[in-house]
Amino acid sequence: MRRGDEVQLLGPEIEQLLASGRPDEAAKRTRRLLRKFPGNATLLFYLGVVAGAQNDFATAFRLFRDLCDSGRGDFRAHLLMCRALESIDASAASDCYAREFSSPRWGQEQIRELHEAYLSFLGVAGKYEEIFAFMQANPSVRISAEVDLFLVKGIEAVHGVEAAIEHLELSPYTNTSALHRFNLGALYEKLVQIDSAVRAYEGALELQPLLDDAAYNLGILELCQCKFDRGWDHYARRWAAKGFKSKLEAGGQDRKPITTIRSVSELAGKHIQLLPEQGLGEQLLFLTCINELASVAASVRLSLGPRLMSALRFVPQMEKWVVNEPHRSPRPEISLPLGVLPQLFRRDQSCFPPLTSVFNSAKGDFLASVQAVVDGAEKVGLCLSSSSLRFGEAKSITAEAVSGVVPELHRVKQLVNLDHAVRASPEASSKLRDVFPNIIFPEGLDGASGLNRLVEELLRCDAVVTVSCTVAHFAGVLGIPCFVVVNDWVLSKYWYWNHTSNDGTSMWYPTIRVVNKKGPQLRGPSTAVLHGNDPP
Repeated sequence: MRRGDEVQLLGPEIEQLLASGRPDEAAKRTRRLLRKFPGNATLLFYLGVVAGAQNDFATAFRLFRDLCDSGRGDFRAHLLMCRALESIDASAASDCYAREFSSPRWGQEQIRELHEAYLSFLGVAGKYEEIFAFMQANPSVRISAEVDLFLVKGIEAVHGVEAAIEHLELSPYTNTSALHRFNLGALYEKLVQIDSAVRAYEGALELQPLLDDAAYNLGILELCQCKFDRGWDHYARRWAAKGFKSKLEAGGQDRKPITTIRSVSELAGKHIQLLPEQGLGEQLLFLTCINELASVAASVRLSLGPRLMSALRFVPQMEKWVVNEPHRSPRPEISLPLGVLPQLFRRDQSCFPPLTSVFNSAKGDFLASVQAVVDGAEKVGLCLSSSSLRFGEAKSITAEAVSGVVPELHRVKQLVNLDHAVRASPEASSKLRDVFPNIIFPEGLDGASGLNRLVEELLRCDAVVTVSCTVAHFAGVLGIPCFVVVNDWVLSKYWYWNHTSNDGTSMWYPTIRVVNKKGPQLRGPSTAVLHGNDPP
C-alpha cells in the first residue's frame, strides 16, 4: 500500500473507533503510523482529534496549534484548536475565535461554522448575555436551532421573560422544533399563563411525541386544571423526564420499582411495598390513598425516608403502616413509588372520598371561616415563610398582611411559630414578635431534630395558618383545621391546591382550606382571596 493511501484510510478508521468508544485503540493506531511516517500533518491532526476524545485538551490544543502555526493546518485544525482551548482557558478561546473570524483565508460557510461553534461554546458555558450581545452586533449571522435557544436565554436575562417569549413566537424554528415549543411553554409558565403553556407543550408533543419532559410538565398543568384523566397519564411519564428528580433510593426497595400500573386489579392480593417519591408534602398527599390500596392488597408496607418514617409514628392515621420489624413482614411482591397511587385511586373528581368540610361558612367567605375557627382557639400554629429552596420567597407572606386581615389572631392565647427558619434568625423572630406579641417559639423546632417536633407541636394546635406545604400536609393528615395561603404562581407549581370544593376546601384534606393571597386563581373563584400588603 502506498504511503498516501495508508494515511488517508486512517481517517474513517479513527472515526469508527471513536464512535464505538475506543479512543485508546485509536491513539495506538495513529502513533504506530506516525512512527512510520514521522511529522505527517494528517496523522498529527488525527492524533489531536483522538486527544480531544480522551479529554486531553492540552495535548489536542498543542497539536492543532503547531499545525496552524506551521501553515500546515486546514480549516478543521483551526476550528478544533479553538474548541480545544474552550476547556483550558475560556478567555483565550474567545480570542482564538475572534482571530479566526477576521482571517481572510475562510469563506462564508466556514465563517458561519466558526460563529456556530463560538456561540455554542458560550451557550454551554452559560454566557447567554454574551450571545445576546454578539447577535446584537452581528444581526445577519445565521444560527442553528440549538444556538437560537441559547439566544432566548440571553434575551430573557437582558430583557425579561416577555421579550424571550416574543422571540420564540417569531422564531422560524418554533414551527419545526419541539424543544422550541417546550421552552416556550416553560416561559409561559413563568408568567403563570397556563393556557398558553399548555398549548406550547401540546405543540411540542405533536412534533416529538416521545419528549417526556414536555409530557411531564403538561401533566402538572392539566392536573392544575383538574383534567385528571389526561393529567395523570402525562404525569406518569415523569420517570423518563430529565427534569424529574426521584427519591426512590431513600426507601431501600426490596424489588425493582414498577412505575406503571394500569389497573388496580394488578395489585389485588399482592404484598405491596411503597417507596418515597418527590418531597415530603407530596408523599403525605399520596399516602391519603393508602386505605384504598390496603382494601385490595394482601399487605402494605411503607419504606420511606427515615425522617418521614419516624414522624409518621406520631400520626394516628398512618401509625399502623409503619412496620417496626420489616424483616418479619411478608416479602413484597411489588414495589411501588407513592405517586402511582393517585393515578389509580383518583382518576377523576368522583374518585375522591365524600367531602365533609369543617368550615361551615358561606361559599368563599374566608374571613367568616377563619374567624369561626380561630375564635376560642387556645393555640394556633403560624408559618408565614417557606423553607423551600426553589420557591420559598415566592410562597412567603408578611406578618403585617396576615395581621391586618385576620386580627382575631391577636386574641388567641398562644400563636405557635412553626417556621424553623424564622426561629433560627433573631432578626426575623424579633420582627414576628413585634407584629404578634402572643407568639411563642418552641424549643427544638430547628429543622435538625427531624419532623417529630413539628408533628408534636401541630398536635397541640387547634388550627394552623401556613404558606409551607409541608406544614399544611401534616396538618391535613392530622385532621387539624388549616388555612394554606397560596398565590397564582404557587397554584401553578403545586397542582394539588387547585383541587378544592366551591368554598376552597381541599378535596385531598377536608380540614384544609386553600386561600389565594393574590387574586383570581387558575380555575375560577373556588378559593377565597386574601388581600394584604405583601410583596409581589
